[in-house]
Amino acid sequence: MRFVTRSDIEAPADRVFAALADADRWERDALRRGARVARRDGPGPLRAGSAWDCAFDLRGRRREATLRLTRLEPPQRIDLRATGRAYDATVEVELVPLSPRRTRVITRSDVRAVTLAARILLQSARVARARIAARLQARADQVFAEVASRCR
Repeated sequence: MRFVTRSDIEAPADRVFAALADADRWERDALRRGARVARRDGPGPLRAGSAWDCAFDLRGRRREATLRLTRLEPPQRIDLRATGRAYDATVEVELVPLSPRRTRVITRSDVRAVTLAARILLQSARVARARIAARLQARADQVFAEVASRCR
C-alpha cells in the first residue's frame, strides 16, 4: 500500500535537511514515546547503511523492526527501509526548494506484507485507505511544523 504526503515548510532546504537528518533527536523523541531504539553502527554522522533496531507498541502489541538508511543525498533526499517479521516498508523523503526560504517536503511510503496474516490485515486496510491517508497527512503536517520551528 502506497501513500504520499506533501508539506510546505517556511525554511531553507539545507536547514530542513539538517533537522531531518538529526538522528539523535529522532531517537530521543522515539524513546520519549515509549519505543526502544538502538543504533547498530554506533554514534557518528549518518551515512547510507546506518541502521537501528527498534521496538514499539502498535495496536496493542509490541512490534520489532530494523530501520536502515538506504540513501542519503544532502540536501535533497533521505530514503529509509524498515523490515519486521510481518511487514517490509520503505519511506522516501524528498526536499524541493520552492524559494530560498520555503521548502516542500514530499514523503512516499510503501508498505508490503510479508506474512499471510499481514496480507489479510493490509487488504482490509485498503477499505479505509482515504481515512488512513488523511491521518498520515495530518501527522506529517504536525511533524514538519515541528521541524520548521527547529529551523527558525
